[in-house]
Amino acid sequence: MRVLHENFETDDEIAIRNYLVGTVAQDVALSSERVQRLHEAARSVAAHYRVRMEQGASNEDLHFLYARALWGAGESDLARDWLSQTVASRSARDTAVALLEAGVLDPLLWSAAATGVLRYQSDWVSMDRSDLWRLNLARVADWTREIELVRSEALRRVVQLLLPVWHQTAGRGALGLKMVEAEWATEEMAWCEAILTKESHARGWPHVPDVVRLA
Repeated sequence: MRVLHENFETDDEIAIRNYLVGTVAQDVALSSERVQRLHEAARSVAAHYRVRMEQGASNEDLHFLYARALWGAGESDLARDWLSQTVASRSARDTAVALLEAGVLDPLLWSAAATGVLRYQSDWVSMDRSDLWRLNLARVADWTREIELVRSEALRRVVQLLLPVWHQTAGRGALGLKMVEAEWATEEMAWCEAILTKESHARGWPHVPDVVRLA
């Protein structure tokens, strides 16, 4: 039997909220107003994550969800600190921060980032393009079962949701597709090239993001 407390929180949700706020605030002097903001952000995250836990969500999901909530609450510095404390993988942290800085908060992209399907690499250099957004299509099958989308639809939605990151760089950068099946790879690369070319013209970008196939 699930017991509901004030604000209709369960015991699990209260435990998650207290963990989130306690970890962020443990070494920082915060005003009562800011602590209240942390609790409000944590409350919404805890309710969402409790449901996701039943579907097999990972700790990375929780860490990414709270970073996104903190950033949305105007606590960008705390969001960065939280990611540094809780996310061991540098590439995962870089991906989260790059999404936040671009103002991209869509849950689908954050789910892709949390599962390793989407990664950002700032030190990738090829054809004078230094920023790479990498989609690991070898992991897409498991991820698409979780989010209940077919593979091609999920890939195309991710690319469209990523458009703001290239808008920030006026189209400079690249999309890397780590492929599995040659026939599907050719079709999806052609679609990605077409949509990025179309969007670069529509948005007035002086550059078009490269689409590259990764080993």
